[in-house]
Amino acid sequence: MMIVSEISAKSSSVVGGDLTSTLGQTTEVIEVTGDSTPKSGLIDAPVKVETLSSEYFKQQQYQDLSQAIQDIPGVMIQEGSMSPASSQALIQGFGENSVLVLIDGVPVAQNSSFGFDLSQMATSNIERVEVIKGAASSLYGSQAMGGVINIVTKRNFEGPRFQLEASGASLAENDQAQRRNIQVLAQDRLGQVKVKANFSQRQQDLFDRDSTSLNRDGAEFTKRQANLRLELLIGKFNAYIDGLHSSNDVKSESSRPFSSNSFGLIQNRTESENINLKVGLEGKVQNGDLRAILNLERSEDQLALNDRLSTPFTETLKNTETLSRRLDLQYKTTKISGHELSAGLLLRDNTVEQRTLSQSSPDMTTETQDVPKKTLSSYEFFAQDTFWWSSFEVSPGARYQYDRDFGSYVAPKVNFAYFTDIGNTGLKSWFSVGTGYRAPSVKERFFTLDHSSVANYIVVGNENLRPEESLSFQLGQEVTWSMPEASLNLYGNLFINRINGLIEINQRENTGSQTVFTYQNFNEVESKGLELGIKAKYRRLQATLNASYTETIDQSTSRFIANRPLYLGMFSLNFQVSQKVSLISLSRYTGNSFVNSANDQISPAFMTTDLKLNFTISDSISSFISLNNAFNATQPPAQDTVEPVFDGRPMRGREVFIGMRLARF
Repeated sequence: MMIVSEISAKSSSVVGGDLTSTLGQTTEVIEVTGDSTPKSGLIDAPVKVETLSSEYFKQQQYQDLSQAIQDIPGVMIQEGSMSPASSQALIQGFGENSVLVLIDGVPVAQNSSFGFDLSQMATSNIERVEVIKGAASSLYGSQAMGGVINIVTKRNFEGPRFQLEASGASLAENDQAQRRNIQVLAQDRLGQVKVKANFSQRQQDLFDRDSTSLNRDGAEFTKRQANLRLELLIGKFNAYIDGLHSSNDVKSESSRPFSSNSFGLIQNRTESENINLKVGLEGKVQNGDLRAILNLERSEDQLALNDRLSTPFTETLKNTETLSRRLDLQYKTTKISGHELSAGLLLRDNTVEQRTLSQSSPDMTTETQDVPKKTLSSYEFFAQDTFWWSSFEVSPGARYQYDRDFGSYVAPKVNFAYFTDIGNTGLKSWFSVGTGYRAPSVKERFFTLDHSSVANYIVVGNENLRPEESLSFQLGQEVTWSMPEASLNLYGNLFINRINGLIEINQRENTGSQTVFTYQNFNEVESKGLELGIKAKYRRLQATLNASYTETIDQSTSRFIANRPLYLGMFSLNFQVSQKVSLISLSRYTGNSFVNSANDQISPAFMTTDLKLNFTISDSISSFISLNNAFNATQPPAQDTVEPVFDGRPMRGREVFIGMRLARF
């Protein structure tokens, strides 16, 4: 039996690690073969898994992960609620705190002030990105209710390799807001040790589209990332040390009402630093694969959110420190009587501390400890079985989690898939039922974030929050047709997620002219919708069309949860003019969304279009140029106002983007 599918090659995978073992592209169809004998595919093989490859990033000229991930249907990128220039993913109606981000199968800490910023992750070190939608808690644990984004880094040590990429952009109607990017990747062997080093830096200038107001439209930022990985083969085991350092310096200028009829200029600044160290051991033990990983991660965020430039000191400085420690032990793909069993144990704890330094005069300084040193700890155990019954693949599994503050929880799931083929046509059907569970984070429970400088509101934590629980259903069909010069891939996915206790920000009260928001449990929320995708290729022309419809409704009030667009869409055309030249047109559509729980304020729909040209100069040198947001879809220029204004349209208008890439192997 031959199976044609973009989703899965029935080959080895890593539980809690790589979701696939095949390098797939969203613009191409991968042909794989399989039969009725038990084989290990993706971790959640019966579920639709989307894959973006490094080659796709190059074609689309993407510089960071946030630019790329929104090409997947049902996935939306939203600016972080706590910081300008940060980006988080929403999947099937679930927000940033319910989407788990992994780097090489290990979760990154998301208990800092902002959560994980996808725009911080440069594409130069990414081999591929894999996305699972819906409740995956039985395999990945807390925070995977909405889905999983796994970032697989480059680890090809067949020979010396060097890559250098430099690019920049400037707004067509404004000489401000220039962007500059540089990415460097080098890897080789030093004796028996495999070495990989990566560095990236991305910068943007402060800009403004209306000089009559104090409030500026775009933030100034510098984002840096450095990675060093060492690997050594010790007997049958591969030992490695992997260090990742990220820093982010964001500065924006806005206005604050100083009286009933006057505004003053405020500077908001965020300095963040993250150090992530992994020490791992992987290898064969009898008929299975053993994996042990010790992960230490330290994050520090320093926020100056209320700095009046007219004074020589910073009025409010908030400092948040997070230390995360985790130990993963996994034993996977143990074959017993036609079954493939995987199991794992996780021990983890997070220690968080938050302080605020307030200064009202050069000689008057007050320090407040908002969150004393708090340690949240948990341990988890998961088990999964995968077996074949005729043309059906079945994957039952469960995860047990004990949290010191909220007790025990068991999250079971089961997935079914049916494979068949008719001539050159491959068919895959899948059905999944999964439960999700997420304990509230330290940020949601304890943090206080003062946004007085950004339209006069603050966000406070809620110590009385309870965990979120969900039940997720996925039902889908994929059809793949392949010929020597043409291919066609069609798929559709229906989903329903029922969430008890969804945690969202909601307005609590007004204190004078100041609005107070807090985190709140919504008792019964349902997100449901449909995802559709078409990928077609004929000779040198490739086309991709994705669309999704998602409703996320509070059942107790019959109102939509805020900041969830009903419609998302993407259409891309790629024409390979010659071996050296390719042309790409990519358009994204984002539908209307309500921006408050009362559903009386709307962020309007919009569409952006990018026009791109890639040119290969030689085997090692290539260049690219694009016109981004060609039709200049933007929100109105920022104005001085007391009430907060939420608008999901881009702040940057039409821009010219150009770059060059050098690669030596």
